[in-house]
Amino acid sequence: MNRGRVAVVVCLLISSVVIAQAPAPAPKPGPEQKKFEAFVGTWTYEGEAKKSPFGPAGKITGTDMYEMLPGGFFIQHRWDEKNPLGNAKGLEVWGYDPVKKTYTYNYFSSLGEMGSGTFTINGNTWAFTGSGIT
Repeated sequence: MNRGRVAVVVCLLISSVVIAQAPAPAPKPGPEQKKFEAFVGTWTYEGEAKKSPFGPAGKITGTDMYEMLPGGFFIQHRWDEKNPLGNAKGLEVWGYDPVKKTYTYNYFSSLGEMGSGTFTINGNTWAFTGSGIT
């Protein structure tokens, strides 16, 4: 009888160790990240730059490509643009900081530009603030 009880206790101990080692389920994106999906796709744009301290006047044309990164927590924005300064390519990544409850972004371009900032979403209005260097 004693051997049977020992066997049961050993089985319970082994089972609890196996259960304790089971991996936690992967985190899932929340409604804050789901809002990024509105941008997913390829977009084209064109316009005119006015002469300024940042560069000469001229035509601007480009393509924006947005895609969710695997896992769905971040969106990647790549662009390819022709402007009065020449050709420019860039990369930007948006995310949501659940601790600060803030949307954030970081960008880098082939013209040596880089920057970061935050943005808010209020209905259909997305307001960006930040800083960068050129």
